[in-house]
Amino acid sequence: MNTTERAEKKSEMEILLTRVFYISVFTFLTAASAFVKIPMYPVPITLQTLFVLLAANILGKKDGTISLLLYLMVGLSGIPIFANGGGPSYIFQPSFGYLIGFIPAVYFTGIMVEKINYNNYKETFILLLTSNLIGLAIIYIFGLSYLYVCINFLLKNSITIHQVIFSGFIIFIPGMIIKLLT
Repeated sequence: MNTTERAEKKSEMEILLTRVFYISVFTFLTAASAFVKIPMYPVPITLQTLFVLLAANILGKKDGTISLLLYLMVGLSGIPIFANGGGPSYIFQPSFGYLIGFIPAVYFTGIMVEKINYNNYKETFILLLTSNLIGLAIIYIFGLSYLYVCINFLLKNSITIHQVIFSGFIIFIPGMIIKLLT
């Protein structure tokens, strides 16, 4: 192996280690943000969606998705890094649908962000805002659907669509606006 090949190998290794570092950082930030919460039922208000969107915007579709998959796997393995604990039984939490929604949200937001041409400030702002709104919409579609099914069928309680929309979406709007503008 000559000097050029060694330099290329070292460069590849540095790139890989940098990626692993940033993936780990966003996994940690997503976990830590679960503990910055306002306890509400059935879904607590947390900062997690902020870090999901940041992962998509900074890491992109591939590494952002890896980061959020790692977060879900660690939480489901039993380490209590979700807003209300962890472990395999967490799938029976009404808020679990939001966590599932993190994966397609970070992926599709990442795709859109990677296609943005950053030459025009106004256009960039509008496209980033739109990309992140779509990401939030994905999270809420998964979250609200799961919330309704979980409470009505898994937990055998009763909740109307209107109650789901209020408790799983409407109360989050002020926080969403703040997160989108940061």
